[in-house]
Amino acid sequence: MHNALFIVIEGLDGAGKTSSARLVARHLQEQFPNAVRNTFEPHDPSCGGLFIRQVLTKRIRQFDPRVLALAFAANRLDHCERVIRPWLAQAEVESPRIVISDRYYLSSLVYQSSADFGFDAIMELNEKAIQPDVIFFLNVSNEVCYQRMQKRNLPQELFETKLSETRQKYLNAIEYLNGRHHQIIEIDGNGTLVNTVTQLINSIKRLRPEWGLFSYEANATNHKKALPTQEIQSSQLSQSSEALQSLQELENKFDRTLDLASIHELFIKKIEQNHFKLGKAISSPVFNENVQLFELTHTLPLGIEQRGILLLCDADIGEDFIMKLLNLSDWINISDFIILALPFSKDQINASYQREPIVFKTNSATDEQQPIKLSPKVKYLSLEDIM
Repeated sequence: MHNALFIVIEGLDGAGKTSSARLVARHLQEQFPNAVRNTFEPHDPSCGGLFIRQVLTKRIRQFDPRVLALAFAANRLDHCERVIRPWLAQAEVESPRIVISDRYYLSSLVYQSSADFGFDAIMELNEKAIQPDVIFFLNVSNEVCYQRMQKRNLPQELFETKLSETRQKYLNAIEYLNGRHHQIIEIDGNGTLVNTVTQLINSIKRLRPEWGLFSYEANATNHKKALPTQEIQSSQLSQSSEALQSLQELENKFDRTLDLASIHELFIKKIEQNHFKLGKAISSPVFNENVQLFELTHTLPLGIEQRGILLLCDADIGEDFIMKLLNLSDWINISDFIILALPFSKDQINASYQREPIVFKTNSATDEQQPIKLSPKVKYLSLEDIM
């Protein structure tokens, strides 16, 4: 497809796929605004997503491995037809379209194949899936993977063990796809995240030299300097924002000078200004120090009270991580709404957290389709909301 690029990032659990994918997407978005879609598999909003996530988090323990392989294939085809293909189809000569997927069918070859259900059988199930333009394999040592998984502070998923065996499966599957004319590039992911993303961007530059992409390493360095390092208090920010010339300048000021705790404080003030009452903090073993959870209440007309959840997130949290939290957490079942406070811009949220509306037809022939209001309802807060 002309001027479209479908990128897949693969690797062992703990290789840094999600963080790398998000930073690559953010970097490309700076050069091509509204042209990048960051997604992941299994894709929870697509067909079979809930079943797959419950298997991975061990809520469903009794299943046939072939049923799981079929579920992944159905999930992938639905993901392709409703998310990936329509996005890439918008590519034009002057306006590229890029999809970056955290995992794809290389993972199915690794995790769903077996002695009596080999690579050919897996690929037959996935024959209608779009072939990626490039697959990046983040090659990371077992020791580094285990260290990174421990930092997540999440329960181990079904396949997050036996990394040596999984690594060999990846190498076998890569050799198999190479024989089917796939372009697979190995990236050394043992170093820093900046180093990994720099390698990814440099490879993309070689794939699309006509795009004239600027380097990631220099851009990342520039982001860390230029403005004073001292924190800005909320009152100072309010006074100084009137003098800024544009919303972009204000966003840069947030990005370069406010620490995460200060941004979380501003989100809470925003919540309280909108007549939500902040309740007690909810402790959970699945959160790290940069992700906080609070009870919320909101009083509707006639004194009807709704209960909700405020999730204050860090910059690296992804939609797949949030879906895992929602699936693992029993408290979510008693909530009327969830507010996710994400410390980046609306464009980045739309690219990474976009949900397709679910619609139904009413019984009346004259009524238009209306979106189903699922409970709990999810609302996203961005940097623009507190600017």
